[in-house]
Amino acid sequence: MGYVPFDRLDSAYKSIKKAALGGPGEAPSASSLLIFVAPDVDAVCALKILVTLLKADCIAHKVYPIAGYRDLAQANEDLVADNAQLRSIFMLNCGGLVDLDEWLDLAETVTVYVADSHRPLVLHSLYGTDRVVVLDDGDLDSDRMREIKDAFEVLEFEQEEEDEGDSEGSEDEGFDEEKSDEEEEGVEEDEAGKEEAEGPENGDPKDPKSPNKRKRESNGTDASALRFHKKKRKESRRREELKDLLRNYYNEGTSYGMSTAGLMYTMATQLGRSSADLLWLSIIGLTDQYLQDRVSSHRYNTFVDALKEEVRRYDVVSESQDISDIDSLFGEPIGGLAGESNGAARSADDRTIRCEKEFRLMLLRHWNLYDSMYHSPYVASKMGIWVEKGRKRLINCIVKMGLPHTEASQNYSEMSLSHKRTLNAKLLAMAESNRMRDIVFPSFNRVYGYKGVVSAADAVYALGALLDCGEEWVRNAGNARFDAAEDGDHPLQIGSRAGR
Repeated sequence: MGYVPFDRLDSAYKSIKKAALGGPGEAPSASSLLIFVAPDVDAVCALKILVTLLKADCIAHKVYPIAGYRDLAQANEDLVADNAQLRSIFMLNCGGLVDLDEWLDLAETVTVYVADSHRPLVLHSLYGTDRVVVLDDGDLDSDRMREIKDAFEVLEFEQEEEDEGDSEGSEDEGFDEEKSDEEEEGVEEDEAGKEEAEGPENGDPKDPKSPNKRKRESNGTDASALRFHKKKRKESRRREELKDLLRNYYNEGTSYGMSTAGLMYTMATQLGRSSADLLWLSIIGLTDQYLQDRVSSHRYNTFVDALKEEVRRYDVVSESQDISDIDSLFGEPIGGLAGESNGAARSADDRTIRCEKEFRLMLLRHWNLYDSMYHSPYVASKMGIWVEKGRKRLINCIVKMGLPHTEASQNYSEMSLSHKRTLNAKLLAMAESNRMRDIVFPSFNRVYGYKGVVSAADAVYALGALLDCGEEWVRNAGNARFDAAEDGDHPLQIGSRAGR
């Protein structure tokens, strides 16, 4: 089946729905649809979107996490092999890098749908099987991928023809030997008749040392051999060029396409079932890619512009505030008072999404400034905090910003309003002097009534911690951190005491 074009993703869902509901007289089964999902934030958001669509259509399904090759092999043994009720398998952010025909024991009635942002995709799943369908994010329609497709098909079909030729040759080997003996006798008789007709002046045709006979045989053999070798060399060069094209495709290294959550949101939009909740999940999936450095800044900004158009569809505030407004940047009400934000009244039922600027600082709204900068991968890589010199550089930057250690070491929500209002300009000045020009990036926040504001970046960090460590570990670690802070055992306070 190959792949589903980006503008027809809804057709894949309709096929899954048709297979899951069964034909006349067939009862729907929970085993007819399996969903294999990778344990990352983007895949979990995509899963939530897909499950929302399936529940709306009352389609039973099973979800199984796939963290690696071992899980995939175990899932094949437990859920796929010898499963007569299975009709469809949906793989979210997994399956694109392996040949699923080899890893899964698929029956003729089973179709595997792959939505994977990892690159490069296995070409056999794209062009070499009818039981795997890849959801395209727009990259497969490029001229380069069309050339790769043609090269793969040429090499694949030639290999199949060679295999078929070898099998037929082994079966007819005995018959060919008998036929060749008869043909050789006929050829010898024909050559003898021709030589007799040429006359005695050209030599004795029966004499094997006749010069004319040797010359004719030599010229004919050399010409045919030359043509044969030229053809072989040309075909060999052509095959090597095609192999180099495929080799370069696989050797380009790991890259990433459109987020899987964005792909699922596009499917929901084509089905006419998009909503602000599904849009927020798509935003989280894209933000996860950016924070994990899986997408370039240019491509991220392109996706953000497209999402801004989607935000406007739901009559959501989409105009970004000036970067100098710390209240907008950190989700605080204007003036620091409950009431209005971005000029719109807030209520308990407010679920708006706002397009605003964001600092690449981990959980700053829910943490303190020092820990947020210390644990930020972007800041850590720029300052080299894995060594003592880098940690001292971070403390010196906070001191140069004019923030007392009591303010930098306590939760952001408890910082004084005067320091909150000047923090934005101080962070930008610090970033410029430390070559952190990309510390601010366009992002999105979502309002949850009077409960507060959650940024997409904070949601990514929180989901990532839950997936990596589990709820119990996160709760225990948070309690331990809180106890340490109450005891005053903070790096900034230790540094200040040592300085005195």
